[in-house]
Parts: sequence; structure tokens; C-alpha cells
Amino acid sequence: MSVNEKMTAIADAIRDKTKGTEPLTLDGMATEIQKVFEEGKATERDEFWGGLQDYGNEIGRNYYYFFAYTRFTDALYNPEYPIICSEVANGGQNVFYNTCLTDTKVPIYANSLNIGGMFYRARQMKYIRGLVLKESTTFANAFTECNNLEKLIVSGIIGQNGFNVQWSTKLTHDSLMSIINALEDKTADTSGTEWIVTLGDENKAKLTDSELAIAENRGWTVK
Repeated sequence: MSVNEKMTAIADAIRDKTKGTEPLTLDGMATEIQKVFEEGKATERDEFWGGLQDYGNEIGRNYYYFFAYTRFTDALYNPEYPIICSEVANGGQNVFYNTCLTDTKVPIYANSLNIGGMFYRARQMKYIRGLVLKESTTFANAFTECNNLEKLIVSGIIGQNGFNVQWSTKLTHDSLMSIINALEDKTADTSGTEWIVTLGDENKAKLTDSELAIAENRGWTVK
């Protein structure tokens, strides 16, 4: 778009704001230009994130390495829909691998069978606004070296071994209880499998014996 076209677009936008009935004073132009500019940014952001996230399609999309490394900063990362990982084999793997982000800002639906490495070495991540799991979800290295994590709200079902947050020693009590409460009842399991969820000693110390017993009564060993 040429400079002339841009100026024409701004003028047209201002006229639309005033409905053509008010004079375009310098003060008015300064105010309306800023409004038009902000609205333009918002529209561009909506279009970008809508396209990137397939407008929140429930089928989900492959988020493999999507927000890894320094591809997004906290300022640029503004998802408008929950992160719904598709059911393909790697749809939820390494999504925030070694990311510089501090906050997921939206919930994550781990429809993928494997969320291995999802937050691997995400050392600056503090807030995971929701992690919805399925009984079949596996977790290899999902939180390895996620050292600064404070809030992790888990819902759905933890039904597989490998859930390990021992590196995340800053987790709140509510976060830890969301993990405990998501554990599937394995008391009827006759496979001989030892079911283990790993919180780490520092996190276990935040829970009472009766709270830890919730996991044990469901057939889990808490390490």
C-alpha cells in the first residue's frame, strides 16, 4: 500500500468515526488516528492468531515445537483460543520446548496421546493456565527442568506412569492437589504395574499425610 493510499484509508476511517458531521480538527485527527491505529493492530492480531490456531477448531492442530525457543516473546504471544493439540502422534510434543515464555495464557487440551517434552527446559515458564489430560496421555520429560513453574492446574485424568514435576519446586499447594485429584483410580488394576507419580521431596513436603493418602488410596505411589 502506497503512502497516499494509507493516508486516504486513515482519512476515510476518521470520517467514518465522525459520520462526516464533525469537523476534522487537528486534535480530533490526533485522537482518531490513534484509535484507528489501535483497532488496526487488534484486527491484525485477531486474524493472525485465528489463522494460527485454526480459530479454536475442536479437532485441534499439530503444535509440535510451535512455541519453542525464542519464536515468541511474552509481548507477542497472545493466543485467542485454547491450545488444542491434535491426536496425531506428535501433536502435543515439545510445544513449549526451551521456550522463553512465562505464561501459557490459555488452557491446553492434550488430545494428543503423547505430550512428551511439552515444557522440557521451559525454565522461564511460571503459569500453565490449565492442562486437560486424557487417560491415555503419556508424559515423558514433559516438565523436565521446568524450574520456575508456580501454577499448574491439571484436570481430566492422569492414567499413565511418567508424570514428573520434581524440578518444579515452586508449585503451589493448589497445583499439587490438582495433580493428586486427577490420578485415575488404579485399585482394580491386576496387571502388576506399579503406578508412580513423582512430585519430588520439596513438593511432597507441602502436602499433608491425608492429602498424600488420596493418591495412595487410588493405587499410586507418590515419589
